[in-house]
Amino acid sequence: MGWIALGITLVIGLLAVMIWRRSLQTSHDATLKSMRALHERALTESRQEHELALGELEKRLERLGREQELRGARAHLPLAKSLLSGIDDLERAIEIATKEAGPQADLTRGLAMVRDSLYRGLAEHDISPISPPASHDFDPEVHEAISVTELAELPDKSIHSVLRTGWQHSTQVLRPAMVQINRHAPSEAQHAAPEDAPAVQFEFSSQAEEEEEEQVEQAEVVHEQPR
Repeated sequence: MGWIALGITLVIGLLAVMIWRRSLQTSHDATLKSMRALHERALTESRQEHELALGELEKRLERLGREQELRGARAHLPLAKSLLSGIDDLERAIEIATKEAGPQADLTRGLAMVRDSLYRGLAEHDISPISPPASHDFDPEVHEAISVTELAELPDKSIHSVLRTGWQHSTQVLRPAMVQINRHAPSEAQHAAPEDAPAVQFEFSSQAEEEEEEQVEQAEVVHEQPR
């Protein structure tokens, strides 16, 4: 009987050890699974943060690249602006020389060639003149109104003539064109009062009557005073 009890005890002990080892293995597997899930989550979050930071860096680099290109495209604009007054003087010289006959013809052609050369040089850098034709719509973005005319044959708020040529770059206006605009005089219908407007009446007769009554009262007071 003692050997039987000892055998049963050993069997129970082995079963208990096997159960303990299985529970320990299960707990260990759960811990490893939980740690693996936490690691994968941390890795995913780190990858997302890295991707966001990389995207922001790429956007910043693109923005800096565009700004650098824009600065490079505008680097010559100060020089171009300084040439505009000289071009204006050249245009005036050509205009004066054109009006005179005789040997001025060769000078006029030479000045025109210089002007055309300057125009071509500016066009190579995307700088073009602003010289709208007559009856062109007035645009305050590129035109500056200096004077006004009233001609019925031209549309209202249109350009009559260009007083000074303007210049623009592909990215900005260097100088607006000074123009003379055409405006139509307002018609009589616009000056007339609307039909539904209430009529304003002034009762001058009543005011005159009140003044006469005041004068009569003052005269009566004078007569009533003792002498």
